[in-house]
Amino acid sequence: MNLQREIGILEQIVIEDSYSKHNIRQRIKKEIEKEFPDMLLEAADMILQYTNGSYYKSKNLRMDRLKRLYLSPEEVALEVLVVVLPLQGVHRIQNIASKIGIRLEYQDVFDGIKTASELLAVIRKTKLFHIYRAGVHDTHMTIKSNYILKVDTLEYLKRVIYLPPMLCEPVDWETNYGGGYITSKKTLILGRDNHHNNTLNYDCINHLQSIGFELDPFVLSMAELPPDKLEGVAISNFVTEAMASRKIYNYYKDKTFYFVHRYDKRGRIYSSGYHINLQSYEYKKALLNFSKKELIK
Repeated sequence: MNLQREIGILEQIVIEDSYSKHNIRQRIKKEIEKEFPDMLLEAADMILQYTNGSYYKSKNLRMDRLKRLYLSPEEVALEVLVVVLPLQGVHRIQNIASKIGIRLEYQDVFDGIKTASELLAVIRKTKLFHIYRAGVHDTHMTIKSNYILKVDTLEYLKRVIYLPPMLCEPVDWETNYGGGYITSKKTLILGRDNHHNNTLNYDCINHLQSIGFELDPFVLSMAELPPDKLEGVAISNFVTEAMASRKIYNYYKDKTFYFVHRYDKRGRIYSSGYHINLQSYEYKKALLNFSKKELIK
């Protein structure tokens, strides 16, 4: 193993530890317990009653999926608050619910949004955030955090909420579990309920993961523009996310990086990542160059 790869592996381990969901939850928990000692216990109790309730068939299935995360009610509450508390200003509730659904690993987008929306409704009584009816700030329902996190906590969350590409080649997949990231072990099939042990095409995934990329300096020098025309709160949301992405770009410029790839249940392949991703909109796609180049004559 050469020195450059060893350095890349060590740097990647540090990044994965920093971006750990457990570490993120603990950071939020520490601040909430200091300011509102009983608030988290109250939210956890509300979620416990909610998840243990008896509902109609499809909702019971969503509750079962939530329980299979093996998270305590307190940890579920923290997953919600990790997304909500950093909010600055008013946001459309469906956008926030979508992000919470992703953190709770619902592959079905609508199931994730439904469950997240219900969780928000359940713990709104803590008054850590406020939900506004449609028509108050926007044509849709909106949400606003009532608590301002400390500056260092906000900066930490902006930095770590999404795991960026790898700075060394991902671990090869040899079975349906444990490839890709070094310390953050995941299933090869997206969606917690979709894991199985049937043999998949590992050669294809491993080949894709071995391809190095770098950021294009010319595109990087240009301002990031939204893919569609935006209005109202959507504009401020895009600006906030673009600023967070720019920090990731600045860290990854002049570096070679790799994408972890995974299958969905239909066999389609997706690259992991949010701020930098092969399958995002035009600007983010244009940012990417292959790290190994050849002159074509």
